[in-house]
Amino acid sequence: MMTEVEVLDATPFVVITIDPEGTILYVNRAAARGMGRAPEELVGTSLFAQFPAHATAMRERVRRTISTRQQQDMESLMPLADGRRPLFQARHCPILDADGRVTAVQIIAWEASPRRAGDADDGMWAVVTDELSMTHRRVHALLENAAMVISVYDPDMSIRYLNRVLEGRALSDAIGQRPLAWLVERDRPVFQAAFERVLVDRAVTECEVEGVSERHWFLRLAPLIHDGAVRQVLGCAIDVTERKRLEQQLARREKLASLGTMARGVAHDFNNLLTVVLGNVGLGRLRARSGGDVQAVFEDIELAARRAAELCEAMMTYGATAEPVAELGELNQVIEELLPLSRVRTRAGLELRCGLAPDLPMVACNRVPLGQIVLNLVNNAADALGDGAGTISVSSELVGLGEVSGDFLPETPAPGPYVRFRVADTGPGLTAADRLRIFDPFFSTKPDGHGLGLPVVLGIVSSHHGAISVESAPGVGTVMTVLLPARDRAAVAAARQAAPRREGTVLVVDDEAAVRAMLRSLLHEAGYRVIDVDSGDAALAHLHAEAAAIDLVILDVNMPERDGYGTLRELRRRHRDLPVLLSSGRQVSLPEGDPFAGSLPKPYIPEILLEVVAARIASRAASAAAPSP
Repeated sequence: MMTEVEVLDATPFVVITIDPEGTILYVNRAAARGMGRAPEELVGTSLFAQFPAHATAMRERVRRTISTRQQQDMESLMPLADGRRPLFQARHCPILDADGRVTAVQIIAWEASPRRAGDADDGMWAVVTDELSMTHRRVHALLENAAMVISVYDPDMSIRYLNRVLEGRALSDAIGQRPLAWLVERDRPVFQAAFERVLVDRAVTECEVEGVSERHWFLRLAPLIHDGAVRQVLGCAIDVTERKRLEQQLARREKLASLGTMARGVAHDFNNLLTVVLGNVGLGRLRARSGGDVQAVFEDIELAARRAAELCEAMMTYGATAEPVAELGELNQVIEELLPLSRVRTRAGLELRCGLAPDLPMVACNRVPLGQIVLNLVNNAADALGDGAGTISVSSELVGLGEVSGDFLPETPAPGPYVRFRVADTGPGLTAADRLRIFDPFFSTKPDGHGLGLPVVLGIVSSHHGAISVESAPGVGTVMTVLLPARDRAAVAAARQAAPRREGTVLVVDDEAAVRAMLRSLLHEAGYRVIDVDSGDAALAHLHAEAAAIDLVILDVNMPERDGYGTLRELRRRHRDLPVLLSSGRQVSLPEGDPFAGSLPKPYIPEILLEVVAARIASRAASAAAPSP
């Protein structure tokens, strides 16, 4: 079925719509042909300027139409682009708004026959003009009363038509303008890219943008093609501000409702870990009294403590957007350490199969987030199997990007070597709908929640420039595949072998006495001289007294009164090349242009802590020994 606009373009009658000043708002193809120009070239120009010899009579006819609000007839010899001057009969019809005001005038014209039209011709003329007038009025009413903003753009993005006020701009001011200035700065490239896709691909394109008035718009752009080329672009915009507000409100409610589930899951896991720690403390005491071996007890306590640290890291990952600390990890080692802590260990009837490739490269992801990936995926597989029997297969191997297939999130990874970690289960599998939602925050196919789950895994994988995919179907189980960028093990080993001897003086600054005591003992056992203070002011006072004796500062970020960042700023006034390690359980923001500042994440893993301390002290010594340029 033809649209009303297409009907107007297909008719042989001349149809022109002008505003009260004579500016052309619409012109059909027949009228444009008669004037020898394309329709888009005529829109926005003055009709009177097209026919200067008849301008006075035309203005008077338009004035009468507006003042009487009744149609006016006129006939005249009109010059056409082909050189002819035929006799035209024209009818001027007022277009009224809801208040009865004339907002536009529609002109419908017909080239009279060489002989004067008779009564029959006059009757046909009346019917035709009435039908065309009614059609155009319907189109005009549709545009003016549409529940959306309708616009027409030239290929250079300038506005040719706008059916209503948008972003506070008057209609008269909008014509000829580009809409980019009406959008917030971050969304201007979004609109521009969508507009360019319409011109290049000749396809309907959609985008969502925010205006400077803080209103949100869903916009659909479509090409208007004539003679094989995109002549203009049609835009339809819907105000979705209220929808966005309701979505945000709903998201907040869902988040608050889910915090209880998340808290119960975390508390449950922490309670289990505390049971392991306290139970092993009691067991260690008994063995110590009887002279038994307590090494295994300490190892179990350490594993439980690391798992607790991972839960803390998961809580901080929830909602965090900072870049991760650039460290390396050994996937196989993390798998072997953490599998005994997974829920597979507590489920009867579950068979665990491991196929870990030996001598894998290290991955660009440190132990804590690696552990979150491993435990979340393995526990998720165990939960999928429930209380029944089944098999969970865990594997790792080195692959190239060409050796993998599937749909990866957040996007297909860049070419290069990857370590692939895969967890497969023989559970009931996922429906297509569930498969699309499993990475949504708080979505679960289980009645109870456990930690932060798969959304945390996706966040970790994404922030470490990796990718994850899921393959599943009802009745065939689920396979989760994680790709993490591989790093050369030989280069890492060489760097570690080149680590210097552990000697020097370390100033520990932390308001927690237990943390200071642990660091003092650990660093002293490793061969360092240790000085510890409980505040930033105390650290500055000590440095003022004997700065030359200090080789490194371990500085807690979160302290009362003067925090770590403030202490570092004051410290740098006097000691620009003193190595400082900012320490926190959260992401540390290192100051720009400070090569002697680094980070040390909490909780501390002794091997990593000692390695970082030794490297920082050695780096300072090497800089001091280097000859000046």
